[in-house]
Amino acid sequence: MVREVVRGLVEVRVAQLDVLSHHSHRVRGAPHLLLDHLVQRERTGVVPGRCRSTAIALADLEAGFPPDPEDPQFALPSLICLENTQSRCGGVVLSLDYLRQVRQFATEHNISLHLDGARLFNASVAMGVPAVEIARYADSVQFCLSKGLGAPVGSVVAGTTGFIRGVRRVRKMLGGGMRQAGVLAAAGLVALEEHPRLAEDHANARRLAEGLAGIEGISVDLAAVVTNIVFFRVTDERWTWQTFVAAAAERGLAIAELGHGRLRAVTHSGVTSADVDRAVEIVNEILRRQAALLRR
Repeated sequence: MVREVVRGLVEVRVAQLDVLSHHSHRVRGAPHLLLDHLVQRERTGVVPGRCRSTAIALADLEAGFPPDPEDPQFALPSLICLENTQSRCGGVVLSLDYLRQVRQFATEHNISLHLDGARLFNASVAMGVPAVEIARYADSVQFCLSKGLGAPVGSVVAGTTGFIRGVRRVRKMLGGGMRQAGVLAAAGLVALEEHPRLAEDHANARRLAEGLAGIEGISVDLAAVVTNIVFFRVTDERWTWQTFVAAAAERGLAIAELGHGRLRAVTHSGVTSADVDRAVEIVNEILRRQAALLRR
């Protein structure tokens, strides 16, 4: 488990470290059990089991194993990969109880558990526990120094000496390597030391969600806003998500669409409460302007 960590490795991108970690853990020919996000965004290419909810049910993990483990016609999974917080589910967190259950499942099946903790420290703040209490159930953990924490670039993967040795070998095999990584690490140290301000991001996300929820023509699931990500939809039929996003961009408000019309806004160190209030004003202005044009 990561509580036995003695080594870490800095790289540029989260996805890169996820791929390296998967290959370092991987038993050749064995599948991995992943969340959808790791398939859609990280492209690791080793995915027999997927999940569209906030957590992979233990029954679904069990279903990823062949009925007869001794049957050589079927590969035995060698790795479970979880994400905490979960980006495509709106930044929701996986509970410690769930992580304990998955850890026990992995141990019973003699396979490894990797944690994509790109926003691990957001989960830590939301749950009110140290990050190590979340990471301790995994054999390896990756976290981002820029997402939320505010460093200009960089991600870290941590695990045992043997695991990191494998990551380095895979990175070299794939043409990786980096000089002057200490420059990234220095910025990362500052980000880690100042991470308690993440609570401000969470408060701003809640402020944004509540502001949007008060606008007619906007739908927000307030219960799902627990960290720094807000998902919402434009329910005003006079708008498509494309025209709405374009109108927002014209007014300096950047909003992303993550499939099926779900719009995403993320708060971070560069977003103040005043910025949030202005964003709500812009959305309100867009919808009110369209309504006024139709009344003419």
